[in-house]
This record gives sequence, structure tokens and C-alpha cells, in this order.
Amino acid sequence: MENLASKTRTKDKYRVVYTDHQRVELEKEFYYSRYITIRRKAELAANLGLSERQIKIWFQNRRAKERKQVKKRDEVNHKHNSLDMNLGQLLPQQHLQENQRLQDEAMLPVPNLI
Repeated sequence: MENLASKTRTKDKYRVVYTDHQRVELEKEFYYSRYITIRRKAELAANLGLSERQIKIWFQNRRAKERKQVKKRDEVNHKHNSLDMNLGQLLPQQHLQENQRLQDEAMLPVPNLI
């Protein structure tokens, strides 16, 4: 018989693949509350056939995923807003440059074509 204490932690790890039903129920619960109570964690574990530890870790991972999504969305919004501000600043400047060019052209002597 193999000695369990000699196993390394990496050999013990495995990835849990949740069923569609489990994911839907966990997502619904997350939508209701980002943090799960001890009582609700026990109920979900019993109803979904998962351990309380799996429920706890799923919620931790889901909050981390949400933070990552929010950060990415904020970065995109910031870049978009910065671009809008830059365009707002550049357009009047380009407009002034074009006006100056037209004024300069108006002051040039017209070539005599005859």
C-alpha cells in the first residue's frame, strides 16, 4: 500500500469540471451575492453534490475573474476617453492650421497666366 504522506501536493491536485447545471446555479448565487454565507454554502454543496470547499473556492475564483474583467473594462474606457479628449484637442488645432494655410494662400500673388 502506498504511503499517502509521501505524495507531493502536485500529484494530489486535479481540476474540477463543473456541470452546466452546477455552473448555472453557482452563477445565479453569485449574481445574488458575491459573498456566500456559511448556511447557503452548505445548502448549495448539498444540492449540487459539491464540497463546501469547492463552493468556497469557486466563489473566490469568480470574484477574481470579476475583478479582472472590471479592470480590463476600466482600462478600455480610460483609453477610449483619452482618445476622445485627444481628438477634441487636435481637431481645433488642425482647424486653426488649415485656416492659417488658407490665409497664407490668399496673400500669395496670383501667377499671371496671360
